[in-house]
Amino acid sequence: MEENFVEHRQYERFKIRLEAKLINLKDKKESSGYTVDLSANGIGLVSNQNFPPDTSLEVRLNNPHNQKSIYMRGRLIWSKPLDESNYRLGIELEDVDLVGLAQVLELI
Repeated sequence: MEENFVEHRQYERFKIRLEAKLINLKDKKESSGYTVDLSANGIGLVSNQNFPPDTSLEVRLNNPHNQKSIYMRGRLIWSKPLDESNYRLGIELEDVDLVGLAQVLELI
C-alpha cells in the first residue's frame, strides 16, 4: 500500500550551501556542517554530529561575501544518519533574525 505524502510548509524552502557551526545550548558542544536548505522557520543541515530530538541549538552560518556570521537559534525536530560520520538534521528556527535571514537569502 503506497501512501501519498503531502508537504504542508508555511514558507518556501531555498536550496543553499553555507558552512555552518552548531552549538548545543545545553552542554556547549560544537559541531560543524553545512546547510542544505533554508526557510523563514527552518533549516536543513548536514552535520558531523547527531543530537537528540528537541535539542536547543545555536546555528552560525558563514556569509562568504563578508566573512561575518549569521546567528540563528532553533530546536532539532528530526535527524537521520547519512553515513558513518554525517547526519541530516531538520531544525525549527526560533527567534528568527529577519535581517540575518534576508542576508542569507541575498546569497541565493
